[in-house]
Amino acid sequence: MTDDVGRVPFLVELARRTRAVITQNIVGSILIAIVGLVLAATGNITLLVAAFYYPIGAIFVIANSFRLVRFAEEFSAAENLPAAGAPATA
Repeated sequence: MTDDVGRVPFLVELARRTRAVITQNIVGSILIAIVGLVLAATGNITLLVAAFYYPIGAIFVIANSFRLVRFAEEFSAAENLPAAGAPATA
């Protein structure tokens, strides 16, 4: 944490992306759960398959959330590039 006001655009964009990822995680988890319930109610899923199907929602949420880490890395890499027309320093 710093008092650098120049980081505000990054933080605003990170907050927007975080909210979008949270929404995707909630919707994806609910859809995965509904599909599992339908498969179980119709008898199309065995107990062994259900045991492996159960953690798929959590794996989806974790994997989808990793995109936020990549966004921060890409943003900081782009932040270190010289501006267009600016002389490159060594």
